[in-house]
Amino acid sequence: MYYITFFIKAESVLGFIVHLKGKNYNILDKQTIEIIDTSDISTTLNSFISQYCSSILQHQDRIIYRIILLDNQIMHRQLQLPNIGLQSGEIEQYIDSVLAKIFHTALPLSYDYLLEPELNRHQNLCVYAYPQSVINRYFQSIPVSSLHFLGITTDLLSSSTVLEQHAPYFEQLACQFQLGGINFLPWRQQQKRHKRVGLLIVIACYFLVSIVITALLFWQTIIQYQQQVNDNLQLQMRLTQSNRQLAELVELDSLIRQLQVDVDRSELLNKRLMMLVNVFRLMSNRLPDGLWLRSFEYDKDSIVFIGESFSYDDILTFSQLIDVSGIFQQRQVLSVNQHDYLFQFNLSVQVIL
Repeated sequence: MYYITFFIKAESVLGFIVHLKGKNYNILDKQTIEIIDTSDISTTLNSFISQYCSSILQHQDRIIYRIILLDNQIMHRQLQLPNIGLQSGEIEQYIDSVLAKIFHTALPLSYDYLLEPELNRHQNLCVYAYPQSVINRYFQSIPVSSLHFLGITTDLLSSSTVLEQHAPYFEQLACQFQLGGINFLPWRQQQKRHKRVGLLIVIACYFLVSIVITALLFWQTIIQYQQQVNDNLQLQMRLTQSNRQLAELVELDSLIRQLQVDVDRSELLNKRLMMLVNVFRLMSNRLPDGLWLRSFEYDKDSIVFIGESFSYDDILTFSQLIDVSGIFQQRQVLSVNQHDYLFQFNLSVQVIL
């Protein structure tokens, strides 16, 4: 970064110093401190810049201009602030309202101030002012964006006169990267703008970060919701499949139970069929010759024989045959009726299954 520092007194350039910022100060021109008496300050500045700084003008974005005023055109007044606790912005508004009054002029002035705390509770301001018309002439030669200081430094505020033989001190002063003191440029307004811009940037960044975080949270919520929906669908499909399998198992169990019932019924029917076969076999083999059966009634495990005989003794013989057969139990003669020479009987037995 190149620093070009001009020293001006009574609108005349005493000289200028160029140095390059680095570990060691490099004074590019030390023979420029001389009095050049001219009333056209913009022409003088242009002449100095074109003559001595032509090699660095191609680096305009790396040039910082400073103007140090050494003349008596700088006016200053003491101003006591009202005891109402004014803030920085309110102090400037207060100075704007009384500036023309305290300097007794209607001409536009650029000003800067220093606070001077006293022992009492009030605070005094030392207000410095400079004609705005003179400052505007400096802007004709130097870009406003590259001019960082225009005023008087803190060390020179106490000096009543500055002579050209102070050249070594000027070189030392020009080598300082930051100049403090009275700066007639609107640096306070620039600081406020920078603060406002910084605040707006912070707010914008916060808002942007909030939007990004909200978008990420919303996106994550959507992903989680979609994942939950997919999980619910899979669970629903599994539940439907499980219900279908359960219904099939229930139906299969019902079929097994029905099949078991059918098997048991079939076994019972087989037993009863075998019982009937045994009864018929017994009846055909051991039935007395004088007795015959007209019919029988079968109900579960009970049989009622209906028959006729020529002799009551044959009925008794048939009854005894049933007792010793091994397939009947609980024999009971229900009735014996005689019609002419025939005996009609009803005999009930229980079948042993």
